[in-house]
Amino acid sequence: MNPVGPEEPGTYWRRRLLVGLGVLVVLIVLFLVLRSCGADATPTAAPSQSTSAEPSPSSSVSTANPSETATTGVECADSDIEVTVETDKGSSFPTGSPITFTMSIKNISDSACDRNVGTKPNTVLVTSGSERVWSSDDCAPAGQDDIKSINPGDAYQLNATWDQKISQAGCPSGQPAAQPGSYDVVGINDQVESQSVSFTIS
Repeated sequence: MNPVGPEEPGTYWRRRLLVGLGVLVVLIVLFLVLRSCGADATPTAAPSQSTSAEPSPSSSVSTANPSETATTGVECADSDIEVTVETDKGSSFPTGSPITFTMSIKNISDSACDRNVGTKPNTVLVTSGSERVWSSDDCAPAGQDDIKSINPGDAYQLNATWDQKISQAGCPSGQPAAQPGSYDVVGINDQVESQSVSFTIS
């Protein structure tokens, strides 16, 4: 508190004041630098990935579809749609072997339109002459609606597998097997029916 030296006491006090101010300036600068660094170091969260799965229809008919697009709001007329059906392995099947039918719902118009391609409006029907033998609806009578946009020339496909058992509405158990012979199959989407395709069980 009492400077000792050859200079005047005021000289020593001025020197001390300058040193103190220098230390204060350094501390202020250090504080501002640290604060600036802390503001820039804002953590960023890594983007999270989520997956979603659509439930598959609970029916004897399963779908295999082209790339999905948003619905157009324009309903396909029956005249815009062509329905076809085919068997999976030629036209002759051994007795008791499952037969898979592929049904296609194709947009034959010049513009995209919306069509119900769910299991509810679709039926695969097997007949023998005038006799109704099997329907994909018998064991899945409710079905589901599924409105999809179909581009011109695109088709939605549905697969239905028949175990060669005769079926009836309500799906009663203990139904007999179909006998060897000639059969026809058609695919139906709402009011549009395909040409029949013949096959044999031998």
